[in-house]
Amino acid sequence: MISNSGLQSFQIIIVIISVIASPSRPEYLIPRPQEKYVEVYCQFSNGFIASCVYNLLLILVCCYYAFKTRKVPSNYNESKFIAVSVYSTLVLCLAAVPVYTTAVAVLQKVATLCMVLLLNAYLTLVCVYLPKLYAARFVKDIRVMDWSSSVQDSRIKPASTMSTGAEQPATVS
Repeated sequence: MISNSGLQSFQIIIVIISVIASPSRPEYLIPRPQEKYVEVYCQFSNGFIASCVYNLLLILVCCYYAFKTRKVPSNYNESKFIAVSVYSTLVLCLAAVPVYTTAVAVLQKVATLCMVLLLNAYLTLVCVYLPKLYAARFVKDIRVMDWSSSVQDSRIKPASTMSTGAEQPATVS
């Protein structure tokens, strides 16, 4: 199993190699020669594409696991919110690539990247953290569900009705 530090180290190595091999350079863009207006922007090289491809592969792996876990029991309902967040990240990234590459003005490229990052951040906040905040603030009685491992009844039962193995006799006072 690959840890988070292993994935981060691998991406740092990719970025360092790509920056050394082909660094980004400033470019001048003169939209119309008759105007006295020049845009200076950073022309990304192939190293930037390598980092983006690695991130896209990570998103695709997350989408695969989100798809595999879509039918988990209801007591693991966080997986559905995480799946929506991952799917929205994939859709936003795939929608932003053609818009970014076909944009003529630098301002359009900057606006595209800003909007995609903001939408992705807000969707992640809404899909992952808003249900938890709602439950913590407004839900008074949360019933925790546990798996039943008995042979007679293999359905999910509420934790309050499950036996602990040693039955305590009821005492009447």
